[in-house]
Amino acid sequence: MKQDELDLRQALDYIDPRELSYSEWVGVGMGLKEAGYPVGLWEDWSRRDGGRYRTGECARKWDSFRGTDTPITAGTLVQMAQRGGWQPNGGDCELGWDDEIGGNEPYRVIDPHWVEAQEIAEPAEWHPAQQLITYLETLFDSEKHVGYVTRSFSNEDGKAMPTKGDWARTAGQLVQALSACGDDIGSVLGDYDPAVGAGIRFNPLDGKGIRNENVTAFRYALIECDEAAFRKTSEYLPVECLVVNNIFRDQLDRYGEITHTLNAIREGITHVPNATLCLNADCSLTASLADSVPNKIVWFGVNVPIYKETAHELSDAPYCIHCKTEYEYDYITYGHLGGFRCPKCGYHRQTPQVAVTKVLATGADSSDIVLDIFGHEHEVHVNLPGGYNIYNAAAEAAVAHVVGIEEQTAVSALSQFECGFGRAEQFKLGQAQARMMLVKNPAGFNQVINLIAHDEGNYKLAFLLNDRFADGTDISWIWDVDFEALADQQVRFTRVLVSGVRADDMALRLKYAGFDPERIEVIREYDRLLTEIGSDETPAFLMPTYTAMFDLRGEISKHTDVKAFYE
Repeated sequence: MKQDELDLRQALDYIDPRELSYSEWVGVGMGLKEAGYPVGLWEDWSRRDGGRYRTGECARKWDSFRGTDTPITAGTLVQMAQRGGWQPNGGDCELGWDDEIGGNEPYRVIDPHWVEAQEIAEPAEWHPAQQLITYLETLFDSEKHVGYVTRSFSNEDGKAMPTKGDWARTAGQLVQALSACGDDIGSVLGDYDPAVGAGIRFNPLDGKGIRNENVTAFRYALIECDEAAFRKTSEYLPVECLVVNNIFRDQLDRYGEITHTLNAIREGITHVPNATLCLNADCSLTASLADSVPNKIVWFGVNVPIYKETAHELSDAPYCIHCKTEYEYDYITYGHLGGFRCPKCGYHRQTPQVAVTKVLATGADSSDIVLDIFGHEHEVHVNLPGGYNIYNAAAEAAVAHVVGIEEQTAVSALSQFECGFGRAEQFKLGQAQARMMLVKNPAGFNQVINLIAHDEGNYKLAFLLNDRFADGTDISWIWDVDFEALADQQVRFTRVLVSGVRADDMALRLKYAGFDPERIEVIREYDRLLTEIGSDETPAFLMPTYTAMFDLRGEISKHTDVKAFYE
């Protein structure tokens, strides 16, 4: 290939869709369209992600890509491919991290005008009225006015443009009309011009107009933000409530020292001085974020040990963040979390306003706790397993208090929450029930070990270790995981299965932990692994790292109705 010919088809060979987030996947599609490639190329590449690929989804998204002032360019795709190991021909013309392919660059994108049209078929079974009713009932109280637009007009240049729309009817009135329309939603809302489309506003209006000043309430968005990205995203988000749970080592090749993560979060907080901070009182690192900030603080935590015995763990924060003296603890929940205090400078755990005061029961499926919310005690069933989800439950109750959600509503939600996307997700594989527990750092893995160790049943264990970019390429962290606690109970485990890119490394770690080497089975093919797991009724714990989880879910999707994480 000549220097001036950069074929993105080659780049796609080095970008694994299974390793991308949903927004990154969409970004690839935008970049391909911006570069003039056909939707079929995006479709074919997306099929490599068997766990999330859905027929027709690429075509639907493709038509919505209409260009922006700051488009995702071919340069973005090149950068992603280079991270995957691609080295485009061209000698000294290698692209840097911040480079883009532009008109003055020696590279050009081939076939800039090759765009393939593709008809989008209507689903075989589709009930638009009911779908719209569900949307309205989810977002709006019945008396709230809803803004929508279906009508259009031609401007001076003859281009079809949307009108300001309608805002006079309430959600209740629209639901009533839609219920009686027999799926003819055009009879209720008006038929739209396909060249323009239709839209609906998700904030309620006052019934007097459709401008921002007519909005009666801006609804909340719950956003989980990457620790490193937060310092930038916080500049643009109108944050009302910010939760920082605990801070542990994770993806060391990306984040480095744990203080780097802490400082990134600290910098982000400076951009949201009016946000209420919900901070984990049990984490000495998280608690230090309250130092010298104007923000209102709501503390949450766990006042008692979660387990009678815990996995042996190396503390990520054994020394006082202020004076470097070793902490003393009244109790430890896990890792460096618990009732810490510094004997020298006096830095100590704050008394939380939202606190778990008793742990009544823990199991493979759920936990039962007593939760004190600003002086009001509730017995709570947390429909998620693991000590970390007990902390998540306390955080949820703290946030609910801040944003004005009734305590009983918050408590009830915890009992109804369902596991998903590798976080204690359950599958029926052959004859066996299997639970998938995503693992990607020592603290999280040790909590999974605590969960398994405190359950008395027999299980198959499957460990899947990858070292791809999204996992973190440094796998030395597995030597800080207390596999010895499982080895001490190995009589309970009917099969010990190992898979993934670094299966041999995991097998070696289990051998040194004390597992009988003769019982450690390395199975590299995921289809065979699933067959072995489902060969009898003994339940299984699946413990994959991040990209291994995508791979495994893709294989599971061939045998079950598992859905992609964004569905």
